[in-house]
Parts: sequence; C-alpha cells; structure tokens
Amino acid sequence: MFGIFFLRNCTKDRFRRNTLACLALAARSRDEMDGLLSAHSIEFEQKDAGKLVLYRCERELAHAVSAMTMKMRHGSEQRDISKQDALTIEPALAQGDDDLVGAIYSPGDQTGNCNLFASQLVKHAQRD
Repeated sequence: MFGIFFLRNCTKDRFRRNTLACLALAARSRDEMDGLLSAHSIEFEQKDAGKLVLYRCERELAHAVSAMTMKMRHGSEQRDISKQDALTIEPALAQGDDDLVGAIYSPGDQTGNCNLFASQLVKHAQRD
C-alpha cells in the first residue's frame, strides 16, 4: 500500500511541486531563524560555510543540475561545480576516493551545533 503512495510521487509534476514546497519551507525556516537570532543572543557555533552535495556518477550529477536549475528559478542560490572546485572549497576531499565527478554548491547554507543550539534555546525560554 505505501509503495503505491511512493510511486504516485515519482512524477515530474509531483517532484517539481514537492521541491518548491521544500524551498518555501527552507526560506521560511531561514527567516524565522534570522528573527530568533536577532532577538536573542544564541551561540551555537553557527557558520556560513555553505553546503556541498557530492556526485560520483555523471548521470546523477546531470539530474541534480537539472533540479538545481529549477530551484534557482525560484530563488535558491546554488551552482554546479567541478571536482577541482569542490576540492578547493573542501581540501579534505582530496583524501577520499578519486571517483568524484562534481558537486552542487549552495554557498548561502549555514551549519551549527544542533545540541548546543537546543540547550541555549532552552536557557532563553526558561529566562523569559
């Protein structure tokens, strides 16, 4: 039964709709996080390091580039980068396999220590 629900979502139209819904959710999440951090000083090792999604198969990279193009038309900041560009962004990749063919880089994505964020958020909530 659940397999049927999965297969119904495996169409180009549903992929597009679901991808755009995820982009809208991500934008809202970023706006809410920005608002929270401007109202409260929460230290959680936040970094603006960006995100690399690595590909070791040309066909999968081509599919990702197609999806990236659609996402960019709707405000997402991403770019298709070469193996060498990925190694420049993250030199530790040079120690891995040689089968990397490229990557999708999202320079605006942020990271942080989730556990530290949650514990700091609890402290702020208990003070208010």
